[in-house]
Amino acid sequence: FFVKGIYKQWYQRRVRGQTVVDELQKESFAFDTLVDTLVTLTLNQELFTQFVSEFLAIHRQFKALDLHLLSDEGFGSIMSRVDRTVHHGDYVQSITSTGHLLQFMGTLCRFPHLSASHKKQVTYFQHISNIITKIANNQQYVENLVGGLLFNVEQVFYLSSPDEHITQLLSTMLGGIFNTTPADSATHTVTAKKIECHLKDRGSTKSGFSFSQLSLLYLSAITSSLHNTKMLTLTCETAIESYFVHCENSYPVLSVSWTTLRERFHLSDMAFDNFVTHCIAESCPLNVFLYATHLLLRADGPDERYSVVAMLVDAASRLYPKPGEEGKMLLLWSKIFEILLSLHHNGIRSSAISSMLKQLPSAMLKLAEDRESGGLFNNWFGKKSKYGLEFRMSTRILATFLLYQVNKDGSLRVSAGSRHNLTGEAGKAMDTVRSLVHNKAYLAHIDTLQKCIAMTQDTSRTFLNVMELLRFLSMTYFSERPFLRTIVYVTKS
Repeated sequence: FFVKGIYKQWYQRRVRGQTVVDELQKESFAFDTLVDTLVTLTLNQELFTQFVSEFLAIHRQFKALDLHLLSDEGFGSIMSRVDRTVHHGDYVQSITSTGHLLQFMGTLCRFPHLSASHKKQVTYFQHISNIITKIANNQQYVENLVGGLLFNVEQVFYLSSPDEHITQLLSTMLGGIFNTTPADSATHTVTAKKIECHLKDRGSTKSGFSFSQLSLLYLSAITSSLHNTKMLTLTCETAIESYFVHCENSYPVLSVSWTTLRERFHLSDMAFDNFVTHCIAESCPLNVFLYATHLLLRADGPDERYSVVAMLVDAASRLYPKPGEEGKMLLLWSKIFEILLSLHHNGIRSSAISSMLKQLPSAMLKLAEDRESGGLFNNWFGKKSKYGLEFRMSTRILATFLLYQVNKDGSLRVSAGSRHNLTGEAGKAMDTVRSLVHNKAYLAHIDTLQKCIAMTQDTSRTFLNVMELLRFLSMTYFSERPFLRTIVYVTKS
C-alpha cells in the first residue's frame, strides 16, 4: 500500500504538469527507486500472493509510462535482476510472482517515439533475448515478450537507419533466439509469425528507405538461423515484398535491390531442396526468384545455368500463386526467359532450349482458365477462377506466344522471317485468344488483345522477342507492383 500510495501521488503530479525541469534528475532517481522497489516486492512470492490484486493494479498503471522516466543505470539494474531471476529451462507459471513480473516487463519495456536512450536500447535487447531463450517452453510469456521485442525493433527503424552497433546487436539477438535448440521450435515459430505479422500489418503503414532495412535485417536473421522451414519460407516471402514496398520511391536503389537481397540471403546449402519444396507448397514465387539469383551467382558455365533454369521451370510448373499475388509469376517467367536467352547467346543448342521451353505453356494455360477444374462440364459448371482477369489473359497470351516459337518438329524459332510451322496445340491456343476479342468480359482489353495477337503472328518476331511481350504485359497490367519493375530494368539492360 505504501508503494501504491507513492505511485498514485507521483502520477497525479505528472498529469497536473507540476514537475519542473530542475526536478527531472531527482524525479528519475525517485522513479528508479519506485520501480526497483516494486520489482523487489513482486519477487517475494508470499507478499505477492497476499496482495496480488494491488500488485496487478500497479502493473496495469505502468502502461501509461515511458522508459525515459527511468535512468539508464536504473533500467540496467532492473533488467539485470529480472534476467538473473529467470533460469534456463524453468517453467514459469502464470500464478507466480515471476510470471507476473515477466508480464510487467513486457508492458514497461517499450520504446514509443524513440523515448529510450541508446544505452537503454542496448541494455534491453541484450537482456530480453536472454530471457526469451530461457523461457522458451513458456509460450504465454514468449508471445508477450517477443511482441514487445519486435515493437521496439520496429521503433528503432521508424525514423532513421540505426547505427551499425545496434544493427549488429539486433542481428545477433534474433540469431540467438532462432538458434536455440530444436526443442524450442515453438519460440522460433512464434517469433517468425510475429515478424511476418509486423511486416504485413504495421510495416505496411510506414514508408522510407530506413524501414526497408528492417526487412533486410529480418531476412538475414531468419535465413541464417530459423529451423522451421515452413515459417522460414512464409516470413522470407513477406520480408522480400516488404523491402520492395519501402524502396518503390527510390528507383536507383530498386535497380540493384535483388543484389542487396541476395547478399542478405544466408540459407545453408543443405536446406535448399527443402526450402524450394516449401516455396512451391506455400506459393512463394519471390523466394524462388531470389534463390535462383543466388544459384546463378555461383553457377560455373552454361551447364550449371541450365540446371538453374530447369529448377525454375519445374517450380513455375507446379506453383499456384495465391489470389491477389498472381503477378509474382511474371517474375519467375522473366527469369526463365532471361536465362534461356543468355544460354542461346552462349551457343547452347536450340533443341535443348526448346525442350525446356515447351514445358511451360501447359502449366500456364491451367492458370489462365476462366474456371477451375470442374470435370467434364468445366466450361459451364466449374468454379470461377480465383485469379484476376488481367492475369489470366496475360498468361494465356504468353503461353500462346511460346507455343508459336516451337515448331512442329520441336525446333526453336530464332530466325526472323521464318514461317511458323505450328503444332495443333498452338493453333487451338490462338483460336482461344482470338475468341476473347468477342467476349464481353474482355471488352476493355480489346486493343491489348489485338496488339498481342499481331505480335504473336508476326513472323519477324521470334523467341528472342519474348521479353518484349512480357515487358508490355507487365507495364500494362502490373506496373503498381514494384518487384516487377526489374523486368523493365533487365529488358533495358
